[in-house]
Amino acid sequence: MPYYCPANHFESMKLLAQTISKTLQPAYRAQNVERGKLERFRSELSILLEHLDHSAAESEEHLKNIVSDFLKAAFYREEHFVNTKDRQDLVIHNGRTAKDSVGVIIETKKPGNKSEMISPDKPNGKALHELLRYYLNERSGGENKEIRHLVINNIHTWYIFDAADFERHIYANQKLLKQYADWKEGRMGAGITDWFYKEIAAPFFEKELPELHCCTFDLRDYATAATNQDPNDDELLLDLYKILSPQHLLKKAFANDSNALNKQFYDELLYILGLEEVKEGGKKIIDRASKRRCEGSLLENTLSELEVSGVWRDATGLDQFGDTHEYQRFSIALELCITWLNRILFLKLLEGQLLRWRGGSERLLTVERVKDYDELNELFFHVLAVPEGERRESVQKKFHNIPYLNSSLFEQTELERRTLRVSSLSDRLTMPVLPNSVLQQNANAPKEMTTLAYLFAFLDAYDFSSDAKARIQAENRAVINASVLGLIFEKINGYRDGSFFTPGFITMYMCRETLRRAVLQKFNERFGWDCANVETDLHNELIRHKTPIKEANAIINHLRICDPAVGSGHFLVSALNELIAIKSDLGILCDADGKLLTINAVVGNDELILTDANTDQPVEYQPGNTASQRIQEALFTEKQTLIENCLFGVDINPKSVMICRLRLWIELLKHAYFTSESKYQRLETLPNIDINIKSGNSLVSRFALEEDLSDVFKKQNYTNYLLAVQAYKNVRTKDGKEELRTFIQKIKDEFRQAVFNRNPFNKALSPKRGQLELLKNNINLFGEVIKDPETLKKEKAKLNAEIAELERKLEEYKSGPLYRNSFEWRFEFPEVLDDKGEYLGFEVVLGNPPYGVKFEGLIKTYYQTTFAASNDIYTMFLEKCSQIVKAKSLFSLIIPIFWQTGDGYHQTRKFIKQKCKLSIGIILPYNIFEDAYVDTGIYIFRNVPSLNYHSKVFEFSPKEKVDFDVMTSIEFNILASKTWEETRDLKISFNSSSAAFITKLEEGTIPISEISNSVRGILAETKDISITQSNENWKPFFDGKLNRFVNEPPLKYVHFSDNLKERPKEYNWFTGKRILVRRIVSRQFRIMATLVEQEFVVKKDLYIFKVIDSRFLPEYILAVINSKFISFLKTQSSNAAKKDDFTQLTLTDIRDLRVKIIPLDEQETYKSLVELILAAKQSDPQADTTALEAEIDALVYGLYGLTEEEIAIVEGKN
Repeated sequence: MPYYCPANHFESMKLLAQTISKTLQPAYRAQNVERGKLERFRSELSILLEHLDHSAAESEEHLKNIVSDFLKAAFYREEHFVNTKDRQDLVIHNGRTAKDSVGVIIETKKPGNKSEMISPDKPNGKALHELLRYYLNERSGGENKEIRHLVINNIHTWYIFDAADFERHIYANQKLLKQYADWKEGRMGAGITDWFYKEIAAPFFEKELPELHCCTFDLRDYATAATNQDPNDDELLLDLYKILSPQHLLKKAFANDSNALNKQFYDELLYILGLEEVKEGGKKIIDRASKRRCEGSLLENTLSELEVSGVWRDATGLDQFGDTHEYQRFSIALELCITWLNRILFLKLLEGQLLRWRGGSERLLTVERVKDYDELNELFFHVLAVPEGERRESVQKKFHNIPYLNSSLFEQTELERRTLRVSSLSDRLTMPVLPNSVLQQNANAPKEMTTLAYLFAFLDAYDFSSDAKARIQAENRAVINASVLGLIFEKINGYRDGSFFTPGFITMYMCRETLRRAVLQKFNERFGWDCANVETDLHNELIRHKTPIKEANAIINHLRICDPAVGSGHFLVSALNELIAIKSDLGILCDADGKLLTINAVVGNDELILTDANTDQPVEYQPGNTASQRIQEALFTEKQTLIENCLFGVDINPKSVMICRLRLWIELLKHAYFTSESKYQRLETLPNIDINIKSGNSLVSRFALEEDLSDVFKKQNYTNYLLAVQAYKNVRTKDGKEELRTFIQKIKDEFRQAVFNRNPFNKALSPKRGQLELLKNNINLFGEVIKDPETLKKEKAKLNAEIAELERKLEEYKSGPLYRNSFEWRFEFPEVLDDKGEYLGFEVVLGNPPYGVKFEGLIKTYYQTTFAASNDIYTMFLEKCSQIVKAKSLFSLIIPIFWQTGDGYHQTRKFIKQKCKLSIGIILPYNIFEDAYVDTGIYIFRNVPSLNYHSKVFEFSPKEKVDFDVMTSIEFNILASKTWEETRDLKISFNSSSAAFITKLEEGTIPISEISNSVRGILAETKDISITQSNENWKPFFDGKLNRFVNEPPLKYVHFSDNLKERPKEYNWFTGKRILVRRIVSRQFRIMATLVEQEFVVKKDLYIFKVIDSRFLPEYILAVINSKFISFLKTQSSNAAKKDDFTQLTLTDIRDLRVKIIPLDEQETYKSLVELILAAKQSDPQADTTALEAEIDALVYGLYGLTEEEIAIVEGKN
């Protein structure tokens, strides 16, 4: 947090120096380094040190050049410009030229210049004052937000400061910024630099800033490793190499960065699968390859077998795979391919672990060992699914070193049983190797291979080992870790459903903020404490009260966490890592006997990083080593316990469920261990964690959470249900699994039947059927004989019709399409039921639900009648989270921000006001999701109705660069709930000025939608557009530029008829006086609109408005739309969507815009100004109408009652 206390609160600033190992991002520190790159670094470091021995008397300029030469030669020459800038000693640019922004600022001193150099004992020295000036010149004067690090060195000793600390503690200090501006402009100190150092910089560090973090090291400590020829010493240089690399100093993505996609791996994997990435409706989806379709690809091979055999028709619920036979076959084939690929990738990760733990080079997946699809099938089901002692002799001989894993991953899926196993694929088919394949690095690589051989060779070109400790690689093999695989599978599997892979730093942040609050709540409620944070308060309370370690662990182990749109399982994996990190912070991470582990666990780059608490060295498994074995077994048990007890997920897509389970198995695999019973030759088998991750529609349930199931629990004790689920997770045999599955399903079927019996349709059927039986015997309800045959016939017909309708409704309720994928939260997870079987709920719900999904028919009606607001699927998920989480507990979502201020989301805001409390809200920059053009925010809600409370909120600027460090350093603003709860529309703005603007926009105004008709333009194909007019059906067509108050003349014609993909029903939309508004706003964040009367058709990215209310002049409406104030509101507030670098507005955005109701004679002033501007632009589109537009802006400011301060905000002067 920034330090703004009075000066007399502080003594001299302290330099909080830490080592390289403590400074480096843990995941980057664990990354391997290529031998060639490290050799180059070692050589250049040796040259630098040698130069220093002969340059002690040289000038600072000379020494600065030595440092520059070293950095360029070792790292930066190819990709980054390194040179002086202005008076700064040295800078490293973020790109290849001097025009690129500065990323690193370096101040260099002579080794003997102790008077100006800083030290831990004397931090407030001239070197730091100079660095401050360089920073402020660049940050304030140059408006550079991309500074990453700042460096002070005297060649030997280096101090590296994170620019994020300067941003928080220095740039946020308004007093300092004002002093700097006054000095820079000559109002203080006459612009003399020494005056700045003495009168501004030194007092600031002395009195305003109590401490400043940095990393420090001395190059002389590495002299021996740099200058000798002993390869064993090279690993001593790894940390130094990384601290000076672009990945650290410029914060560039590194090879196994969980937030970075390895595009080469992704592209070639898609090719081998038979898929390609295409754009559809503004987003990228994965579809069957067309341009690069190859008969030998996994997908095409599978499709061919499905088509020829016809077995695809045997798949259960065929209509769930698509609307057409072709799409059904594609979906089935894709699910099969993903199933097989899941197993193969899991084996590659296992192979990487085994090679690391055992040493050697024997691989599991090679064409010598698995030469065709038959043997791959054998590996899946006769090896990995069968204990070593039960395998056939020939199988055990061939696959002797492959462990039994007891994972449901290696059981046949229902789809495989009903359609194809991998052994059904053709072995003879081949594929051309991609021209840019990773295999082409080898000049002797074949140009064509069988698909299986290609896949194995391709995967073998990458490093799948889970790195705990950095090593020097002899070859350049990119790392593919579990997080990157999750990203890839999310792209393959989820884009068509409107879901997107959540960046690692987002899941890390959300899990950290939510789970730590939940843990605090659990302990505070249990012991009556009032701890405010985990790291100090709770940690100290546990020590003070001598809380037993096992008891403290048990509290966390009973935290129930759910992701109701689980996707690839990213949030659950992040939650797993965070729970272990919390235990580490609390000092309760222990083995099965309750003995503490002497390790530190932190989450870095979306991975769990483990270091020895005494040496700070990475923890690495050494099978058989007593201490190492104990740690590995403890971590495996810890992960198993947390996965089984704490983590739950649901997804409508069965392929997502498969991938989520895979990721959790991979997390266990990372800490699998060789058992002592097998003399450290066999791995401990994996538990059956699949039962916690289930397939279904989280939003559709037949049974309410309050449904009474007591009669069922009388027949089948709830405890038996819970014990059966727990037993399933640890059963080790196929028969045992199947027996427990059957037993669990029987209990759930009884639940369903009990509720079915109480269904109103069922209840109504019984008396109706009884009446019909009486009528068949010609006896009415009173036992009287019905003599009239005509009456008897009518009564029977009426009853038969009523019974048929009730039976239809009952059948639809039981098995109709609406409930086919329904998920029964009431009883699917016994872990969230109490001992009487009543629903309690989860302590934490979190996730990234889909958005923008369209619904029709029954499902749409169901949503409309079930949820308070069904505007978008994400708002329904918000409601569902509130329902399934416990009272007073937390749910955290990353969702689009439109619900905050969108006029169509009033019901969602009303629901939040009535049901829960917004604890934290963060509006993120627009480019958080790759290829997803929607503004998003992180919201943490507490599930308790609250009024007049305060929320912590923050809004990033649209293009701001964010990462985990930035997220955890947010300086929140405080938002009083009454500022939105007491307004008519309940709109929530995190910007205080925007909130005031919204209020002013509502007073005495009317939506444009109520005074005009509006529509989009047309969508035409190329063949429907021409430069000549063939006949009267070809209409003038405008597809040129439209700017504020001006548009180019129409130069083309369009064939206007039913052939157009999209068009208004009536042609008169394109004639008469009308306002045209451009969907994409300008780079200056200004709305672009004009007024036209000429006849011409426009494209769909232009919105057409025709004023129909005689109380309003079109010119007045145009003036308001084009004003700076309206542009500010619509582009800077929470309901503006971004695409690439451009802000865009929807038709609804303009329709919802509210204009002041003023007399016509007052509107004439606006009309006159607009007509002058239009006339000027008509004569010369480049005409300068700035003054006239400024007059309109001033009128609009007055119209909406803006103060001088508010006007300054809109104008960007405040």
